[in-house]
Amino acid sequence: MQMTLPLIRRKNIMIIRGLIFFGLIMLLFSIVDLIFSTGKMAIWSILGIASIGSAMLIRNYRIVGAVLLSTEEIVVVEQNASLKFPFQQIKDVILYLVDVKGKFNAINSISMNQGSGNSIVFSYEGVKMKVDFLLQEESVNSLGMLVSHWSKKKEMKIYNGANLDLGNN
Repeated sequence: MQMTLPLIRRKNIMIIRGLIFFGLIMLLFSIVDLIFSTGKMAIWSILGIASIGSAMLIRNYRIVGAVLLSTEEIVVVEQNASLKFPFQQIKDVILYLVDVKGKFNAINSISMNQGSGNSIVFSYEGVKMKVDFLLQEESVNSLGMLVSHWSKKKEMKIYNGANLDLGNN
């Protein structure tokens, strides 16, 4: 059993945080304006909502390679180089499943998840490794089967914030 997921790196984090901060400040000005009735509440509100909305539309990752997951190993391919981690030699496996690309955000139903908050963390030869990957809807079932196989071989932690159905896990 083998599957390939896109390897990602985070980007635009400061821009996104800046837009959200600016939007919240504008909404705060809107509330202050509402209290003191200066008449510019609509302008502050529009600026705040536009800033926060645009922050939600910016893609916060870039694809830099691939992660090949199999029952025997984890292979990370980036810039024509690959690192192989035999599953028997890795320890302290933690799988973080945060969101799936294309699913609606539970908190804010007008935006969709980007699928970029997912990672596998493990120790290999005493070094802690973190591999970030993009999770798409069509990969969820394969990942569930692979995780089920892994958990029979090795104890692992799974943080399933995306509430994915991974079979018996």
